[in-house]
Amino acid sequence: MPKKKNKQEQEEDIFVFVYGTLKRGGSNHRYLDVKGSEFIEETTIRQGTFKLLNINNQYPALVFDKDGPEIHGELYKVTRLVLNTINILEGYNDTRENNLFDLHSYFISEGKKAFIYIAGNRLLNVINQSPKGSFPEIPSGNWEIQKQ
Repeated sequence: MPKKKNKQEQEEDIFVFVYGTLKRGGSNHRYLDVKGSEFIEETTIRQGTFKLLNINNQYPALVFDKDGPEIHGELYKVTRLVLNTINILEGYNDTRENNLFDLHSYFISEGKKAFIYIAGNRLLNVINQSPKGSFPEIPSGNWEIQKQ
């Protein structure tokens, strides 16, 4: 007789692509270094979808850009609880329209689908109202390289 799945196992797999402070070695990685989170692999988002901006040397932000570089990050499998915790960290609430970051489901490389955090209206307003160059692009698409 097959083993019955518990409630957590019955939930669909949730994957999150992280590209900044949540990556291993990042200042917020502790939110993924918990029970209910599993590192899957280093991976990338294909070139020509986003660009990565440096927000005050504190964290990066993805914005849509058809000419952007490949974005380097890490893929994690997480529980709903872990995702909800990261949503709070990223300033995302699905009932608001003025989020710091918005959560999108996106096909990353090799056809893998994951949630990613993209600059939301609140952050985009700050970026768009700031003098040009206030939030420089990270041309490598890699937050760690930029930080060195």
